Amino acid sequence: ITINPERLGGTPTIAGTRLPVVTLIDYLNDEEAINNFKLDFPGTTDEQIQAVIGRIREALEEGWLAERIDY
Repeated sequence: ITINPERLGGTPTIAGTRLPVVTLIDYLNDEEAINNFKLDFPGTTDEQIQAVIGRIREALEEGWLAERIDY
């Protein structure tokens, strides 16, 4: 995960791409993906999953999970 102020306004992206990481998070946040996850990991609740996804999103927005690069 990288941040470059010259690309996409500093939005965290998947390294080497212009794909915002939040796009991947949104894709994984799909109801079908969550249901499949819950089937593989019984006992996990929607609330737990949403809490984790929310924390990841917050960490991305605050730059905690990204390395700043300048090209």
